[in-house]
Amino acid sequence: MSVSIRKEYSITENETGRLLELKKLESLGVIELEQRKVQLCKCGEAHRIDGLFSQDGRINCSCDRTVNLSEKNLLKEYTIKEINYKKIIDICNQELVTAIGESNCHHDENQNVWICDCLGKKVPVFILEASSYNQFIDEDSDWLCIVVDYENEKDRIHDYNTLHFLTIEDLLFKRINLSKRLEVIACKFSTNNSIELSLEFKEFVSKITWMKFEDFATNLLEEIKRKQTEIERFFDYLTARRTTIFNSKIVSLGGPANPDFIVINLLEYLQQALRPDKSGEIKHYVRSKLTINDYSKILLHARKSDTLCIVASNKIDSELWKHVIVSRFEEGYYKHVILDADTLVLLIKVLDLRFLITFSKEKALDF
Repeated sequence: MSVSIRKEYSITENETGRLLELKKLESLGVIELEQRKVQLCKCGEAHRIDGLFSQDGRINCSCDRTVNLSEKNLLKEYTIKEINYKKIIDICNQELVTAIGESNCHHDENQNVWICDCLGKKVPVFILEASSYNQFIDEDSDWLCIVVDYENEKDRIHDYNTLHFLTIEDLLFKRINLSKRLEVIACKFSTNNSIELSLEFKEFVSKITWMKFEDFATNLLEEIKRKQTEIERFFDYLTARRTTIFNSKIVSLGGPANPDFIVINLLEYLQQALRPDKSGEIKHYVRSKLTINDYSKILLHARKSDTLCIVASNKIDSELWKHVIVSRFEEGYYKHVILDADTLVLLIKVLDLRFLITFSKEKALDF
């Protein structure tokens, strides 16, 4: 019996199998359930007894019947109120440590990505709904994706090799040998070169000054202009996979009244990022976080024009991401775009621009 693990997913008390699954998840601290009363229509549709229904004593059903409030056909409804992603991350971490040993499991808290040593190779492991993963995935290399709401995603990922995916329930209820799965992925797929590229990028930005990072960002944009054929090819690749994880960028929000994360259409986001006539800012924020206050200065300089901000790290304030996303819905396009470290590494990878972050020890002295 499978259930969806997403906010506002609801079942009634007569769905005993699914209710048992939700209760198990709640007992593990993964979700928080809220209990409400619902009135069933003859067609089977459940209507929550909210203020208006309770006051009027009747409600119109989608089947055109009038449903009267009564003790007959009154049921309890169980709704997922919250999903504890911190608990999910902790569980994934513990399962990976148990499977391959703590020394073989390296967790990046900013990305919520694990780099796992297995059979002499490094395999990225990430959570579909809570990790920043775009630079790690392609169809031929080794990676493992843990899916929280598999019921919502299964139709989007069934065309790809199922070895790359497992559900959070697989881990919670010990349905899979995680060590064996990692070994199979390490054997079957090629080495994920994005891991080395990400480490190289981090080392590069940590050793250069903010002035040299500005030079890098300027050079990157110039090289992108020369790579129009490659850009179009990559956009075609994302278009063909527009409803899959290949075209999804996860942005963590959290905080009061905010969702835990939001999924950005990567194709749309990059298309807006690489449009001309944007007011640009470059921030070498390796140790500090780019905040909404920092960005307000960028907006002031831009004078209401579209903006592009290139940042050396993934440390972006959630309120700033919220501003970017809200403006998208208000304007109908991404008026403001932030290219964080993960997205920069992705562009370097797909456009073969690794030479921009490679320098000799002698040259490093100049940086």
